[in-house]
Amino acid sequence: MGLASGQSGGREGPGVHIGATVASALGQRLRLPNNSLRILVACGAAASISAAFNTPLAGVIFAMEVILAEYTVVGFIPVLVAAATASVLTQWFGNTDAIFATPQAHLQSFAELPLVIVLGVACGAAAAAMTATIKALAPTLRWPIWIRFGLAGAATGCIGALIPEVMGMGTDTVALLLNGQIALAFLLLLALAKIVATSLTAGVGMPVGTIGPSLFIGATIGALIGGLGALAIPEMNSEHSLYAVVGMATTMGVLLNAPLAGILAAVELTRNLETTMPALICMIAGTVVFTSVFRQRSIHQILERVEEAQHQNPILKLLHSTHVSACWSTQFTALEADIPYPPEEFAMIESPWCIITRHGEPIYTVKTQDLLHALNPSDAIAVNDLDLRRFSHVQLDDTASVKRVKDALDNNNAEIALIQDHGGDIIAGVWSSDIDKLINRAARNG
Repeated sequence: MGLASGQSGGREGPGVHIGATVASALGQRLRLPNNSLRILVACGAAASISAAFNTPLAGVIFAMEVILAEYTVVGFIPVLVAAATASVLTQWFGNTDAIFATPQAHLQSFAELPLVIVLGVACGAAAAAMTATIKALAPTLRWPIWIRFGLAGAATGCIGALIPEVMGMGTDTVALLLNGQIALAFLLLLALAKIVATSLTAGVGMPVGTIGPSLFIGATIGALIGGLGALAIPEMNSEHSLYAVVGMATTMGVLLNAPLAGILAAVELTRNLETTMPALICMIAGTVVFTSVFRQRSIHQILERVEEAQHQNPILKLLHSTHVSACWSTQFTALEADIPYPPEEFAMIESPWCIITRHGEPIYTVKTQDLLHALNPSDAIAVNDLDLRRFSHVQLDDTASVKRVKDALDNNNAEIALIQDHGGDIIAGVWSSDIDKLINRAARNG
């Protein structure tokens, strides 16, 4: 709806949402573990980016940098397969050309590197302006959706009435800009208008993409600085499109905290490898300005309301990506609470802990050692009549990650999580001390 009505956004937004949702639904249908679902969601996102822009490599790196936030062989190969498959299907239907056909521009002289750094600073400042605006609009997310979307539509319509180029995805405008068909004096106004329109659209929670607008904004800023540089330094010979492409890569990479994805997207969109070196330098400058000067976080972290410490904490990353089977215990015995058992039957228990049930439903857990110490060796007795330390529990399914188990234990003040299979039968248990051992072992191993 947002794109159809001309809101400022990118077509990759709905595509990523649909791809991730379909992948997640498939994984849940197959009852895959939570850590495997993360990889499937990344596969869906990578395939969507690959199909939307015909940029398979950028799709892969986007998924690794933004969705998984780590590089592992286990995650990389499935994501690569998904992006490659989407690219094959896209090209099968005839979409083989670069979206932006530009001259094969390259940096003519190292004397232009200061101008590239200035471009990075400008792109970092533009990205910071967008994230700061989106953050300031966070209180509006509590408003009714029709008010939020209505105000965003009205604001975009007012801007679009004066500057129609800011509406929609802006692909045609970027193509004109890369070919030098937009006046230099108009570029600054175009960039500012696109920043405002996109920030409003994303800030009120409208589900549109931000990659397309970031490419638009970066291209206008790059063309503006490249044009001003050519006026100030007449001997500067680089093609005007070079700075526009570098600006596209930098703004996207800085805004999403995905520098490699930004550079690869610009290269694949224009089929111009010569932009790689200046884009790397520009990206460094933009990232420093964005993170160190303006102290902003990437747009997806702001929209998800995710604490930065969670993204940077290696222990939390480990718990998220580890299946519960890494620390569960399958050695247990189930006992009915109200049935008297002879002492010799208790003595035959070899498992370290017992689940005490009533009519097949777990009610509490005990340690076998405590059970044996509390027994009267001559009388049959029900477990419920013994004075034992009773451990509280929570129940989770066998697809859970260690992080999900830890959160459940902490939130319910429980001491053990009972893991059940698809049929509802208890198959294992995870003690809070087992998770602590896993964390300590990871900390010792660095």
